[in-house]
Amino acid sequence: MSNYAPDPKKSNLYDQLVTRSVENVTAEDITILTNPVKLSSVNQDQLIMMKIINDAVMRDGSPMPNSMKIVSTTFTDNSRNVIFTVNKGEVYQLMTIGAVATNPSGDNAYQFFMGGTDTDGLQALLKWYYYSTTNNTGPVFQGDADFPDMPMYFDESTTMQLEIGGTFDSVKVQVAMIRVR
Repeated sequence: MSNYAPDPKKSNLYDQLVTRSVENVTAEDITILTNPVKLSSVNQDQLIMMKIINDAVMRDGSPMPNSMKIVSTTFTDNSRNVIFTVNKGEVYQLMTIGAVATNPSGDNAYQFFMGGTDTDGLQALLKWYYYSTTNNTGPVFQGDADFPDMPMYFDESTTMQLEIGGTFDSVKVQVAMIRVR
């Protein structure tokens, strides 16, 4: 690691954030300030300061304190719905999913999708998990060997979607996500 310290006078980053505390700097604030900066030697001091600011607000890819969200969505019919979206400049990691079905009967199917736009600019849906139940039982996603055993990340360009089919009065789905950027 170098002992070089950037000259704060060569950048207005700190001036633009002076009214904010570390806990109040949003991903959008960082994105607005950093996106216009060109990757060039002239901006070396500014790039170092951006790294310092990102480290200070815990935007290093590790889970960020006080950033876990548990989002609930209730289904009352057979449909596919977006169950998690991400704000601009943020990245979330899926932690776990749970659901409680009220009065399920017969077979019920749960299909999880990642939605977004593909390289051709077309809407894309990637099915990443399928689970079915029988005999009036509720779903248990985590216990299934096919449930993703790798980290799953979602950013502003993707959504988590769930499609439920079958017979039930309602299904309350809860998704736990933690912000990593």
